[in-house]
Amino acid sequence: MIFFKEFGGISYLLKILEVYKKYKDRKQAITIIRNEVQNFRSRQATDIEAIEYEFNAIGTLSRVCPQMPNSYYFIIGKKGRAGQLYQMPTGKIYNIKFTKKELFDVGMLIKVTSVKQDKRWYKDENGKWQQKKGENENEFEPVIHEFSVLNGKQDEN
Repeated sequence: MIFFKEFGGISYLLKILEVYKKYKDRKQAITIIRNEVQNFRSRQATDIEAIEYEFNAIGTLSRVCPQMPNSYYFIIGKKGRAGQLYQMPTGKIYNIKFTKKELFDVGMLIKVTSVKQDKRWYKDENGKWQQKKGENENEFEPVIHEFSVLNGKQDEN
């Protein structure tokens, strides 16, 4: 990310790219950049903007934000109800399930507010999903029940 500072920061470069894509006439785009986009030059990208940019540009994250709470995660993968979460302050990756697969998606920055131990599910010999019975601790798994989206990818869960 230091590389971008030489050219005005991520926000400035993304705004320039946005103007170039919007205006096909390059002279008009350059005029707009000179007159309207200059205020972005000194503006620093927020952590959330930098995280989203890095993920969208290279498909993974290496940035850690130690000032963020441990409850902040970026969703880097999804398969059914299972999500692959990147913990923002540490960079650790966790595989964890959500209560419903429709509630989350790749690219969301979330704050997890409730994780509960739910009984595991499995397919029986007939191919039907069944919940494990009993109280053995290996029959339970952590499941995210409540979270809030921090980067505007979804209005509410």
